[in-house]
Amino acid sequence: MGIASNEEKRKERRERREKEKREKKDSEGGEEKSARMSGRGDRERSGRGRRTSNAVEEKPSSAGSKKTPADGVKTPDPDLVEVKAGSYTKKCVIPTVCLAIILASMAGAGIFFLVYYILIMMTYCPWTQLSTGCYQFFQDNQNWTHAQHLCRGRGGRLAELEGFDKQMDVVNLYTSGGHSPACFWIGGFESDASSMVFTWNISSQVMEKYFTEWESGYPKNRSVPTCVDFCHPDFSWKNKQCGLKQNYLCQFG
Repeated sequence: MGIASNEEKRKERRERREKEKREKKDSEGGEEKSARMSGRGDRERSGRGRRTSNAVEEKPSSAGSKKTPADGVKTPDPDLVEVKAGSYTKKCVIPTVCLAIILASMAGAGIFFLVYYILIMMTYCPWTQLSTGCYQFFQDNQNWTHAQHLCRGRGGRLAELEGFDKQMDVVNLYTSGGHSPACFWIGGFESDASSMVFTWNISSQVMEKYFTEWESGYPKNRSVPTCVDFCHPDFSWKNKQCGLKQNYLCQFG
């Protein structure tokens, strides 16, 4: 009985030690597995943390914010229009320069014609230049209306002798030319037959308000409209029927 009891005790001790070894081994294996699982979880959490951090960096701070790269360079706003200095200059400066050249040319042309008119046209005389104007006698016998038309076509008009100085210039011109006695149409006509009012045709000035050189007994009250002429050698004025054909005196300008 004593030997059997000892054997059983030793057996129990061996089984207990083996059980303890197995438990210890199982415990060590569980700790290692737990450590591996913990490391894997840490790595996964670290990866998720990095992805979340990147997502936060890429997410705009507000609705109106624009994406900014990591290097600090701002991306162009798609809503804004980029203006290039070179193209702006070509599109705006070149037309401006062309317009300035055109305006300068027009101004230059205007100044040229103004100077030309003052220096040439105002002093130009295709006939005989006197102190009171530029005159020419024509001896092709025309009625008053046609004579006025011919004078206008030559750049003048039938002479309007609204002053004594003009009258004397014309008298001297005719005398110095050695012309034979004749009568010449001038620019006066009867504008109001009922009251016998005579007017210079182009300037529309009433002759009686300035200078008149009527021959004695003139103007005469006739049944038809009359026009004014003056005759050599007395150079006094007369009113005659406008349809009468005779010489005429043109004044340039």
